[in-house]
Amino acid sequence: MAKYSSTNVSVLVDGYVLTAALTETITRANEAITQQSNPFGVASEQHTPVGMVKGTLSVGGGIFDEAVDILHAGVAGSGVGVSRIVCVCDQGQTKGQHFTGYQGAYSQKYEVIDTNGQLTKANVTYQVSGTVNEHAVILQELAAKTSDWDTSAAPNDAADDPLAEQIPIATSSLANPSIITTTDNHGLVSGDVVAIFGHTSVAPDITDSGAGAWQYVGHTVTVTGLKTFTIPVSVSDAGVGGYCVVVSRATGGAGYCQVTAGATFTNFVGTIKHSVDASTWATLITFADTTTDRDTAQRVATATTTTQVRRYLAFYGDVTGAGSITVFAGFGRGQ
Repeated sequence: MAKYSSTNVSVLVDGYVLTAALTETITRANEAITQQSNPFGVASEQHTPVGMVKGTLSVGGGIFDEAVDILHAGVAGSGVGVSRIVCVCDQGQTKGQHFTGYQGAYSQKYEVIDTNGQLTKANVTYQVSGTVNEHAVILQELAAKTSDWDTSAAPNDAADDPLAEQIPIATSSLANPSIITTTDNHGLVSGDVVAIFGHTSVAPDITDSGAGAWQYVGHTVTVTGLKTFTIPVSVSDAGVGGYCVVVSRATGGAGYCQVTAGATFTNFVGTIKHSVDASTWATLITFADTTTDRDTAQRVATATTTTQVRRYLAFYGDVTGAGSITVFAGFGRGQ
């Protein structure tokens, strides 16, 4: 039987690492919670969503080391239904990979199969129900730090997201501004920023690898139709083909920060910053000062749900004093 390790899937709950060292099976599901809403006397049953999501992660045959895992003494014994912050990383602990962030009532089912010293084999189901269910990207993989740091030298680029929708382009016009025509309805709104790839026979080169002011920045669009928008570039030779992806949009979002271990630092403040060009950075959100050593988690939303989240994202860690701290952080763009 195939085995899955913590390099494949990790679960962080309120600063606790509830991850099996080795696992036989892993399943994950999200369910929209509904309530029965048909009027009294109506024979057909009707259900209406209540705006909450239940996320479930089931681990079959997991091997847990109680020497390093506090599943029994920590979260498992502190009550069912307590609101918690949960980050499920099922693509590994690697910067740039996706995870799912939850905030809501947490519970877990723990079925022991066998024990050997401090090793326990068990089937575990983690479950959280709440209004928050966000697909996010890892900006800081879980790692120990001993001084101030940031990830701006290798930031997250929205254009590199393998889950980003690619909008096929039919043509660009010889015009100022140039009109971009897509093959399907593009779904863009004015103010979105797009990066263009694979568009050929155009002068100047308006693609993301072109030499213009838009290189690795993108174009701010003005929507003119369901399949058309303009970009602020004077095109002297029209082009064809390729695609564009949205790299910045006014949808806001939320950041996650979990501290799983630490010692002797007197303060730790994490921030998520964003940038249009990966050069000049502005603060997007700031996490509250963490003065405790470990086992803390925060979810912080942007100032508004229409905050323009720029193309590049980076995490900054600011510590006071001497010591070490183990931190995980990520950000989910609004939809």
